[in-house]
Amino acid sequence: MAHQLADILGFMDALGVRQATLIGHSSGGGKITQFAQRYAERVHRLIYLDTVFRYVAPGLEEKIDGAIARTIAGSPMDSADQWKGSARMWELGATSAAMDRNFEETFGLNPTDI
Repeated sequence: MAHQLADILGFMDALGVRQATLIGHSSGGGKITQFAQRYAERVHRLIYLDTVFRYVAPGLEEKIDGAIARTIAGSPMDSADQWKGSARMWELGATSAAMDRNFEETFGLNPTDI
């Protein structure tokens, strides 16, 4: 979470953006909320789209990531199978052709060939 918030701030700084309207989808709603709490002067407004929860409690995402890592026996970045397993857990077991296309586009791999 801290790295993602720093990425938003760094991106804004690199573009010379003093204030921004931030849009958060799903768990991104918690991220933009935390960003606004830490950098209130940099936020013009917040927009929430299908937010799962309105606030990600400090440390909660790390605990969830840790539980997923224990379940998949490693990091999502260790292999394509572990990344897909992590994605399925974050999405509560949901899978679809669109998710497979996203995987292929993101990693340049066909998930059915892995």
